Amino acid sequence: MRPTRNRAVTAEDFETLVLESSTGIARAKTLPLFDPAEPGVPKPGLVSVIVLPKGGAPLSLALRTQVREYLDARRLVTTIIYIVEAEFISVDVSVTVVKTPEANSVELEPRIRKIIEEFFDPEFGGNPALAVSYVAGISEDRGTGWEFGRNVYRSELFELLERIDGVDHVDEITLPVATVHIEEYQLPELQNVSVTIIT
Repeated sequence: MRPTRNRAVTAEDFETLVLESSTGIARAKTLPLFDPAEPGVPKPGLVSVIVLPKGGAPLSLALRTQVREYLDARRLVTTIIYIVEAEFISVDVSVTVVKTPEANSVELEPRIRKIIEEFFDPEFGGNPALAVSYVAGISEDRGTGWEFGRNVYRSELFELLERIDGVDHVDEITLPVATVHIEEYQLPELQNVSVTIIT
């Protein structure tokens, strides 16, 4: 459905208008019927909008107020709007890879670390191919950000690491669990990254 011009009706309308409200916003996610106080209880007439500021900045009171006022002027009278921050789920990643004979361990280790960080970036991550090519300097294109509610799978990290020049194969990947479950209002937040290179 196409966005309704200057009116907040559909989920896409809300997200488009939030991005219009300030140049300091990277992404927005609309959750219809969602009450932050009772996430599991759908509530008619209520819309929550998750606002992710650029550069990892916190959602300030001033920005929250600016977004709310912008949406209030464009919402349906019967709609109640909540402006909320994303909830982040901490993720620790430990990887062990076997390098190719020609690869330099000293150069490979920080490159793998940067690629993992880029892949998990809430603003630009989510795309393994783009994460690898961006960090390698092959392309200036970056991802559109980790999708809200997208789980973290160990299999995706295997795919990511095997794309990296200098990695012969992946020996081991450790996550808190095989699949890190992410709710629709959450994003993963990379905390600790451990990279071991085997020759």
